[in-house]
Amino acid sequence: MVRETARHVGDVPDHRSSQVSVPAPDQVQGQTSPDGLWRWDGSEWQPTVAPSTAARPESSPRSWLAILGGVFGLVALPVVLAGCFLPFINWTDTSNGTSASIFNPGSAGAYWYAVEPVEVVVLAIPAAILLMVLKGRTARALVSGVLIAFGLQTIGMFAGYALGDLGFGRIGPGGPVGMIGGAILFTGGAFGLGSLLTRA
Repeated sequence: MVRETARHVGDVPDHRSSQVSVPAPDQVQGQTSPDGLWRWDGSEWQPTVAPSTAARPESSPRSWLAILGGVFGLVALPVVLAGCFLPFINWTDTSNGTSASIFNPGSAGAYWYAVEPVEVVVLAIPAAILLMVLKGRTARALVSGVLIAFGLQTIGMFAGYALGDLGFGRIGPGGPVGMIGGAILFTGGAFGLGSLLTRA
């Protein structure tokens, strides 16, 4: 039978043992053991870091508001494209055509204006996807801001098309549809920012 060797008074506690020895009288309060795992409080050795309070990595669950915001961002894009195809004006003078849309403006130089909504669609797709998959609060804040900015820009652009030529014809469906798409895009970004205020 193996016999346990008795500890000497004044020994530093072994972190592999649950037994804590009583130190010699010359021990100083606050003194730590050589391995740094124990501290003398004046009457007994105490662990320097309590196991129950040790920091544990916390996982940041995806927010349902962020997922909803990303879905709104993706749903808005076909609506924006529909607004580009639909006429924003029906001309009173039909000598040069009956209507005009962003993708069919009626003049070659005006096609360059289509770059703006196409750019919004291309950049908003990854922003909406990132909003759904990212867990970091800073990253979600950035992509949410992108969607909000694109939404406001899109609303303003289609409002300009819808109201800018009213003196030459009747408003077409393209302007209102595009503004709805911009509003949906803005709402997606707003949901993304709202996800920063919740834990899940």
